[in-house]
Amino acid sequence: MRDWNTVTLIGHVGQDAELKSTPNGKAMIRVSLATSVKWQDATTREWKAKTEWHNLIAWEKAAEALATIAKKGNRIMVKGTIHYNEFTKQDGTKTNETQIMVEDFGKMEQNMRTGGETNTGKPATTPYVDDPLPF
Repeated sequence: MRDWNTVTLIGHVGQDAELKSTPNGKAMIRVSLATSVKWQDATTREWKAKTEWHNLIAWEKAAEALATIAKKGNRIMVKGTIHYNEFTKQDGTKTNETQIMVEDFGKMEQNMRTGGETNTGKPATTPYVDDPLPF
């Protein structure tokens, strides 16, 4: 079986996305996505929540399309790969950033008929796996 680096996230956009261009003219977007988990403390029975922020990056046609739905507060689903980027800030300090390179996405909308949610984007593609399953 080949290695697998895929992540799917559903969350809320942190700020309106801004479409930018690199010096060589490639369209690019960078936007944050918040995902939250809630649980009840076993001892105190108090409800708690934790929010994680994810850095999304998209390029070219994906960036142009994502910019149309990545508005602050919108609930979206993204599928992509995890990348770890080390870089030097302007002040000379080195830092690490985890990024999700977006491959597929869609806006989540409330389905009033079922009470659930619907992804309005195109369906995700299934990657090719060249080895049979071991069971």
